[in-house]
Amino acid sequence: MKKEIGLKDTLWYIAVTTLAISVAVFIVSLFVSDNPFKFALGLYYGVAVSLMRLIMLARAVNASVDMEADSSKKYMMGQYNIRMLMTIAALVLAAFIRDKLSIVALVIGLLIMQPAVYIANIIYEKKGGKKVEGISPKKIDRYS
Repeated sequence: MKKEIGLKDTLWYIAVTTLAISVAVFIVSLFVSDNPFKFALGLYYGVAVSLMRLIMLARAVNASVDMEADSSKKYMMGQYNIRMLMTIAALVLAAFIRDKLSIVALVIGLLIMQPAVYIANIIYEKKGGKKVEGISPKKIDRYS
């Protein structure tokens, strides 16, 4: 029997997968990077920003479900802008302290979330979770 995907389960699988991928990237950087400590600071700074963005997205989706369609759209766009500004702020801050951390590693840390989502979905399905393909208007009518 397959269980429903809960928000906490989803966040947990994505966060753990993100951290596992970042550890693998760090291990590779030990052999490739000139300064592994600088690479690690950039990588985990990027991963921390990515995880904060993930948590903000989950909270925004959770809050917008109970709103009317128009206010939900405005709220989600505002939250999207905040998350993008957070990413830009992280990159600008990294540019100012580029002698302390690797900007390339920061970008890798910011991008690790994308493959982590796919890998977490595969792991979740193998553990018995049910994949959500999408929600059609026939299944849920939020305007009635």
